[in-house]
Amino acid sequence: MKLKALYCLILILSACAPVVTALPTSDGLTLPDLVVSYINVAQVDENGRCLGGYKISATILNQGQASAANVEAVEKTTGQPIAIDRLEAGQSKTVYLSTSPTSGNYVVVVDPQNLISESNETNNNLSFLAPTPTLVLECMKSPTVESTPMPPLASTPQPNTTPPQELIYPYYLPLVTKLENVSQTINGVTTQIDWAYADEARVAIAYTISGLDWPDGAVLDGMQQVRMSIPILSNVRLGGFSGASGNNVGIVQQGVITSSSDQLLLDGVWDAEKYPSANVNIDIPVEGPTKIGTFHFNFTVRVLNGSRIDNIDQTVVANNLSMTLKSLALNPSRVDAVLCFQLPSKIGWGPYTAYVVLGGKKYPFSGGGVLPDTFQKITDTEQCDSIGFDVQYDPSDTSLTLTVPRLQSSVNEVVTQDVIDRANQRLADKGIEFNYVNGDHSGNIEILKQPDGMTDADVYTVIWDAMADQYEGPWVFTVKLP
Repeated sequence: MKLKALYCLILILSACAPVVTALPTSDGLTLPDLVVSYINVAQVDENGRCLGGYKISATILNQGQASAANVEAVEKTTGQPIAIDRLEAGQSKTVYLSTSPTSGNYVVVVDPQNLISESNETNNNLSFLAPTPTLVLECMKSPTVESTPMPPLASTPQPNTTPPQELIYPYYLPLVTKLENVSQTINGVTTQIDWAYADEARVAIAYTISGLDWPDGAVLDGMQQVRMSIPILSNVRLGGFSGASGNNVGIVQQGVITSSSDQLLLDGVWDAEKYPSANVNIDIPVEGPTKIGTFHFNFTVRVLNGSRIDNIDQTVVANNLSMTLKSLALNPSRVDAVLCFQLPSKIGWGPYTAYVVLGGKKYPFSGGGVLPDTFQKITDTEQCDSIGFDVQYDPSDTSLTLTVPRLQSSVNEVVTQDVIDRANQRLADKGIEFNYVNGDHSGNIEILKQPDGMTDADVYTVIWDAMADQYEGPWVFTVKLP
């Protein structure tokens, strides 16, 4: 990693949630404390090669002092249930859900029926605003970079960093390493890793499963996720991975599934100048209509270099509120920024509407949250967030512009009538009217009026956005790149 300043500010990519220790109750009992510590919506498709849909990832954390059994959660916008089973004290688990809306405020609630006694019964939900993509991306076959046969090391020619004329997602596809002969067969079913990609921000793979005796349209069990590990990072917190990831769950077609997994690294854990390649372990569980087994792989992949700019300290004031850009981490596939800003009020605010312009192209916010070591108490007036953007970064780019059009709050667990009335006023010119019925740690939207041709899913998205508090900017930062 090329350092552009004297010190490195540690930030966590996407999975940025505070860790709070639960206290004994007044009667001396120690209890679990279940929270949703992270939500993200990743752009994925149904064949692993281009943009075609979204996956919601949610991390459920037991931050209490006792274990919790039969843990369940629900994503309120889609109504999808989440089975967690058991969480020990301090343990967390990330789960993944399919979703069809392209934008909106996603709300995950843990213990929605309030069946588990907890030390804190008021912190069971978290919401996340997913912005609408600004580009229309067409499906195409993934380009690859040829390499010598594997194992042990996939050698990749010097990558061509010239941006393609048409962007494809994920944007790092022109830089991937094609793997040869990295396959395993169990009971007549073969899983093969097609390509791998790594830089200082992420590790990603695409793989093909063939020989399945499953009906067309069947899918892999979404609860069984690809597991990655890098032995050299085994002593690093969380094994060096942030916990934020996008896992494409493929659909069976004539006995074949093509899928992918994309997992983010903690900022600063890898230095590609010092370690230009990474030895990676991959476990791929194959379960669906039948349980095939878990496929194990080990290979070495080149890690593309990144850089960072610290001590930027660029402050912009908009609408009487100041915001400061503290640092940038630049990788071929991702840009992460640390922003510190005044809070408009004593509720949770975030720069979820942010986007960057790099190389003449606009990239939307793709995840982030409050930095754990700067998590603010309710009486504080400022917070610092780490926010990320999936990009196609070319080292020849000379500048980057980061824009935060407005700050937006999470929707509270209990939605008041004032919030409902305000949202209906905002939606009146769109021909939308709704009511919201609160429940125990959950609620339901009742659509009363909607435009012709607008699906319920699209209406739900617009309603969640309208219910959030908004503080208008914009805050615009322009940084010259070295």
